Amino acid sequence: VPKSRVIEVAKGRNTIDSTKAYVKYLKQVRASSVVIVTDPYHCKRATYIAGDLGIDATCSPVKSGPYSLKNSSLHYWWREGSAYIAYRTLEKLGIHVSDHLESTGLGALGLG
Repeated sequence: VPKSRVIEVAKGRNTIDSTKAYVKYLKQVRASSVVIVTDPYHCKRATYIAGDLGIDATCSPVKSGPYSLKNSSLHYWWREGSAYIAYRTLEKLGIHVSDHLESTGLGALGLG
C-alpha cells in the first residue's frame, strides 16, 4: 500500500470505538474497504467488527513487535480469543464489552 494511501484515525480507546471512528471517516470519503494492520491474533475480531459496520475489511498482520506471532504469549492469544467470542456473543445480545474489561467488571473472567 503506498504511503499516500495510509490514514491514521487516532480515536477510540478500544477496538469497537476505534473501528467506529475509522468507518465514519471511510463513509465520509465514500470508501467501502480497508486493510487493517494490527496484531495477528487481533485480525479476526478487527475485521469482523468492521464488517458488522458495513466495511469490507482484510487484515495485514504485523510481523514484528511485542504482539507478533513470534513474540506474543499464550496470555495474549487467550485474551484475543476470549474478546472475539465476547464480541460475537455478548455484543450481539446488546451487552457492550470493552477491550479494557477491568473497567466493566469482567476482567475477573480472564477476558481483560
